[in-house]
Amino acid sequence: MNLRNNDRLLMLLLSVAILLSIVPPFPAYAAESLRYTALGDSVPAGYAPDPAPGNRIPSYVDVFTNMLEETGFIVDKVNIAVDGQTSTGLLTSLLAQGADLSGLRDADLVTINIGGNNVLGPTISIISEIAASVGISDFMTATTMQLLSLVGALSTFTPSDLQKAALQAGVDAFASDFPDIIGLVREIAPNALIMVSSIYNPVPGELAVFHNLAATYIPAMNDIIMSGNGYTVVDVYSAFLAAPQGVSYTNVNLSPTAPSVDIHPNAAGHELIAKLHYAVFNGDDPTTVVPGLNPDPKPNPGDNAPFFSDTEGGWMDEAVRYMAAMGIINGIGDNLFAPDRNVTRAEFLTITVNALCAGSLQIDLADVGQFSDVPAGVFYYDSALTARALGVVTGVGGNRFDPEVTITRQDMFTLLHKTMAALDILWGVEKPEGFNVVDSFHDWGQVAGYARESTEYFILLELISGKDGRLDPLGTATRAEAAQILFNIIAPKG
Repeated sequence: MNLRNNDRLLMLLLSVAILLSIVPPFPAYAAESLRYTALGDSVPAGYAPDPAPGNRIPSYVDVFTNMLEETGFIVDKVNIAVDGQTSTGLLTSLLAQGADLSGLRDADLVTINIGGNNVLGPTISIISEIAASVGISDFMTATTMQLLSLVGALSTFTPSDLQKAALQAGVDAFASDFPDIIGLVREIAPNALIMVSSIYNPVPGELAVFHNLAATYIPAMNDIIMSGNGYTVVDVYSAFLAAPQGVSYTNVNLSPTAPSVDIHPNAAGHELIAKLHYAVFNGDDPTTVVPGLNPDPKPNPGDNAPFFSDTEGGWMDEAVRYMAAMGIINGIGDNLFAPDRNVTRAEFLTITVNALCAGSLQIDLADVGQFSDVPAGVFYYDSALTARALGVVTGVGGNRFDPEVTITRQDMFTLLHKTMAALDILWGVEKPEGFNVVDSFHDWGQVAGYARESTEYFILLELISGKDGRLDPLGTATRAEAAQILFNIIAPKG
């Protein structure tokens, strides 16, 4: 080989090396086409207060699509979500199988966000009535001063039985429609991955009455979503509920400077929903999106609940079986629960932390001061330190916790109330005009000053009913009573 040929070979190799240095490497994945169809209501549709097409905001569908495309998918997106769509409206559309559903046929991925309007429609009717009572013809276009007046009226509103019935009718319609919706989507797009969003509570706790209304009817629909088959759940409800203090994922704003009653997700909300979808799509742990979020949404144990011979037929049986099925409280062996056995401070604290905090907190217990009578290794060690970190318990003096002392009923109410407050999960409650707790419980005077707020709170929520007109605040709490009050708080409603 002569020098000229060597030069040519050298130049060729040099050219290849230069090209390799400036051309980005191929991605680790191959580009893959993905036909994606979004079904549902105004949330995936990207509703904005002015619904003109040009004023739409990027919904989670758009953000999720961008995330898929950034990882190499070639996405053929069809968003056929409709503002105001209810479960019945979506079912009717699926049954008709018109041209608007052409994007659903042969879809690889389908996301569904439906159900919110089943209760939002009646809620808007209620708000419109209240708005009219303070001189507002259209609360969606109200001025700042009008909205402030409306917020004040909403804060003192009490729903009628007829209004509650309208909300329940929405839930009942969803219960009837949802299984058929899933069946039809599966029939039209038999090979698609179907992802269904749970329904978030859009009402802030400051509007106690409406927040509690939503907290009554929305979880009932989420229970239906969580218990179905043939699709994957994206738990938006829990993610929104886990919002850090001061962070809002909706457009609702009760500040006097810029009030808003728009319950749709803001940009941060849509981004969060998109990230949750992307995590579920990839099979990732959703706690990577929302730290502390329980990656396994709480199921309803149903027929899988354990049997206890000493609670069967008793007032506490449902609560005890549910709590045991959830792994929150245990029996004592031989199919026995010992419902009348007294509960110690350590035991009640443990089941309270298990019920309310499991999967929702990230606390480094090594940084928490230890009680002198709570040695490492005991079953209540983590619970005691978690409660101390939250400021729920501070000890009884001398850096002691007194774990083996039986807990009184008033202390049970107090500890539970303080835990809910520390976790920011207290429900709003209104004291009826003329309400006097003494009228219901003759021994109210025995309730210690430190326990009165907590005890009255649970009375107003009707979570405790007393014993023959007595609260028995100084009596010791039993295992059955402990299971029942926690069941009343955490069990799915509906």
